[in-house]
Amino acid sequence: FFNLYLSPRDYHQVHSPVNGSVRSIIYRPGRLLPVNDRSMGQVDNIFGTNERVTLIIEDGQGRRIAISLIG
Repeated sequence: FFNLYLSPRDYHQVHSPVNGSVRSIIYRPGRLLPVNDRSMGQVDNIFGTNERVTLIIEDGQGRRIAISLIG
């Protein structure tokens, strides 16, 4: 498990640590709040509140990983 944060004002790409195919997409509704000092001081559990999409990717050997894109 690792967490990588790239500021949305600077970057809009998705990278996978493995080559593979997307096997499923899981959508979790939520809010679209910026993650900055102001928001983090005013919104409880901001990281658990934001909208997200999780991609389940399978490599050519049957291994699966999950990548979560958090709004």
